[in-house]
Amino acid sequence: MEDHLKAAAVAADMSDDELMKAWNAVSDREKLSYEQQAVMDEMIIRRLMNDET
Repeated sequence: MEDHLKAAAVAADMSDDELMKAWNAVSDREKLSYEQQAVMDEMIIRRLMNDET
């Protein structure tokens, strides 16, 4: 399985609080890892953030 798909699966299993904590730990939001991108995408899906943040 591709790394970005694994990261998406992990993010989908995270609680809202876990997602928020992970996102708050991201220091460089201009260059995201697969894991960080998956967290951001999952937060958008759950409407924890908008796609303009």
